[in-house]
Amino acid sequence: MTLHAGEVVGRIWGSRELWADLAELCALGGRFCGTESEARARAYLKERLAAAADGPVTAHRMDYDGWQRESCVLTRLGESSPPLLAHSLVRSPATPPGGLETEVVDLGRGTLEDFQANERALAGRLVLVRHEFMFATGHVHRRRKYLWAKERGAAGFLIAGPLPGQTLVTGSSGDGGPDDIPAAGVTRETGAALTPFTGGVKTPNPRGQVYDHLVIAREALDRDGLINLPKLKTHCQLYMTGAVKNLFGCVAGKRKAWWHFKAGSYRDYFPLMLVETARLLNARLHLLDAVLAMEGNGPASGTPRRAGLLLASEDPVALDRVACEAAGLDPARLRTLEAARALGWGETNLARIEIAGLPLAQARLERPLAEPKMMPIGFSLPRVVKSTLKQQWLLRVGEPLRRHA
Repeated sequence: MTLHAGEVVGRIWGSRELWADLAELCALGGRFCGTESEARARAYLKERLAAAADGPVTAHRMDYDGWQRESCVLTRLGESSPPLLAHSLVRSPATPPGGLETEVVDLGRGTLEDFQANERALAGRLVLVRHEFMFATGHVHRRRKYLWAKERGAAGFLIAGPLPGQTLVTGSSGDGGPDDIPAAGVTRETGAALTPFTGGVKTPNPRGQVYDHLVIAREALDRDGLINLPKLKTHCQLYMTGAVKNLFGCVAGKRKAWWHFKAGSYRDYFPLMLVETARLLNARLHLLDAVLAMEGNGPASGTPRRAGLLLASEDPVALDRVACEAAGLDPARLRTLEAARALGWGETNLARIEIAGLPLAQARLERPLAEPKMMPIGFSLPRVVKSTLKQQWLLRVGEPLRRHA
């Protein structure tokens, strides 16, 4: 029987056995040469080919240029945390003796545009990108990203998985040439741990009354969901800081200091901006830690005070309102509550807030938190410049990263 090419393609496309074979091969595990899973895959293929050909199948041995994966350790210098989960990509060269110590530059997805936009920042550093699902529209393969990093003088290459669950990216990197750079696959969680909030994304803010856009850290936007974990503290500029103010941490780099600087000429600018940032980020849950709170001249010079409370809500404004009441503070002085009322976002009326668990009457502290001595929100220009220079020093000198392979 003779089959035309179209008929062969049709049979392959409609074959249920093809998908069953693929699922079986995937279930056998990785197929690095010499491993038990590779031996099981060879045996399975030999059996299936024999059935398809209705005859014996002979296996042939051949020589090839091999590569063996050795140890790979990725750690953050200056921290006591355990090594991050990583392993070398296939054909990755070893790092120099003693390892590779440098900074990580996170390029997000890692498109050609991402590499071109950060051209000057890549030489001598570790480039971090994200793995993409194959066959997706606009898919950029891992090897292309590796090549772009190598062409721009990167010292090493890291690629993080797209899915949670500590799943490592695997596959090849270079061709084994003398100009190849060390490369490792890491988990999504490791990629997040290596990513400081330094790169901002101009994000439209269509409901904004202060700005029509906000610059938010890419990492805070590129996520499935956001959970906000604030600490209850008195604050010498805002009176109290809780769920709303904590999301200001998603603003990238030293833009926070410059927004403080601009606030000096506009009294309501800063609290309105805080509320608009919280609204734009739209966190799924806010969990306020008031087990050990702060009173007095926080956040820099306050005094720790045990409050023994843990509060949670989907509404950060309502959470701050209840926290203010439980702490014995005056809600009329909390600038973010005033801004939330002006914007019509969140619930500020205590009578309309449903409280579950411990009744508020029992949650109130016997002695209210000591109030802060208030000061202007705006930063002076020398303070902004000093803060910016300090951060640049920490980024370039104080927080390098190390990778061994």
